[in-house]
Amino acid sequence: MLGGPLLKPALAVAAIALGAACGSSGATGGDAGSPSTDGGDGNDAHASVDASGNARADGSADAPSGTGEGGEAGGADAGSGDSTGVAAIAASSFLDSIGAGAHVAQGVDDPTKSAAALLYAGIREMRDDGNPSVVGSWIAMHQAAGIRLSLLTNQDVASTLDMAKQLDAAGALLAVEGPNEPNNFPVTYMGQTSSYTTTFLPVAQLQRDLYAAVKAEPTLKGIPVFHSSEAGGSEPDNVGLQFLTIPTGAGIAMPDGTAYADFANTHNYVCGHSSNYVDNAAWDASDPTLNGDWDGPYVE
Repeated sequence: MLGGPLLKPALAVAAIALGAACGSSGATGGDAGSPSTDGGDGNDAHASVDASGNARADGSADAPSGTGEGGEAGGADAGSGDSTGVAAIAASSFLDSIGAGAHVAQGVDDPTKSAAALLYAGIREMRDDGNPSVVGSWIAMHQAAGIRLSLLTNQDVASTLDMAKQLDAAGALLAVEGPNEPNNFPVTYMGQTSSYTTTFLPVAQLQRDLYAAVKAEPTLKGIPVFHSSEAGGSEPDNVGLQFLTIPTGAGIAMPDGTAYADFANTHNYVCGHSSNYVDNAAWDASDPTLNGDWDGPYVE
């Protein structure tokens, strides 16, 4: 999908962990996907929080108890809360669940103005193309606004790893991400180019090697790898991109046990393909039984 109207300063707001975006590009740009550890709809429930005063699953809060003047339990107001409802999460946790798809790497978005806009909005996570020439700009954005980057591969494993190590050393790396929408933007790797009508083998090989390289690098221990976006539902041949790790007995083109990613990655557009916001579009796109005006995890 090509990028839609940009918010000042030319940022298309998108979700990194829970939601979705309404614009993207390929090897020269991207929109934020919604990764999920189980390959499902990307929801990340927080039933309880630690003892910093945040709400717990039982509706109470972590606070000292005691006896008030009226004989009621003091501190956390144990009589309030709805034990049958959904517990609230901290505002900080919510802000950590959203992000913006930027085009700093393309020279479209000004890094200084973008950092100011993200800081104003409270957005801390960003997604951008892999481009070694703008690593310094991303680090400056982190220093100015606390931004961490989901780094898209530039289809060169060694170059991607080098960028990731620089960002991580500065505290500016959120995740390393595989190829963007190979159903729309071909991947060239190991002398072969993918196509949505023939094979996604180059996509699978690149994603496999990228994952292995990140996990083998001691300085990147704990950094998650996001899957290639939209690859699993659009592959013309079954190379197992619907899996995080190919299970035993899958009987597909790539070997059993091939590890691709820590999180699945779908571009679940809240505006569909009509360039208009539609009620419940993101929810519908996560339903395996529906097919409509969207790109979801099951239908491309």
